[in-house]
Amino acid sequence: MTSELRQVEGQIASIDYDGRHFALEDRAGIIFLKVTWVQKFDGYMRKQKVGFYEKPTVITLTETTASLEDIRYVERPSDWPKSGKGKAFTPRNERLIVLQSCAKLAADVYAITNLTTVQPEDFDSTMDMIIARAIKDTETLMKAGELK
Repeated sequence: MTSELRQVEGQIASIDYDGRHFALEDRAGIIFLKVTWVQKFDGYMRKQKVGFYEKPTVITLTETTASLEDIRYVERPSDWPKSGKGKAFTPRNERLIVLQSCAKLAADVYAITNLTTVQPEDFDSTMDMIIARAIKDTETLMKAGELK
């Protein structure tokens, strides 16, 4: 294969700043090209991260390797899929948070109002009472907090 100048586009799948190379993946997430760069691109490349979209001009060396000739910032096309490599979003469970707060509050109030220590044989019934009250208060607070 002869060296040819061409523009490629892809998302950075991996990057090695010390080794001065990065791998590009296509829209399907398949790595298709390893690109090496020379020192003059160090400033730009140190700012790049895995998942960034790039459209560099390269000199192809083999079918899967190339040397960086030019690279500039370009917007990710709106139809280009984002990688799933970022932090996964876990929605908050508001009801659980309120329940935990109510259980803590019920246990604290019980401890303050019952200055005597709970006997081991009473522990299960005391916990059942605290949890039942926490569940009741959670329902009340969740209804009170609904948007109208």
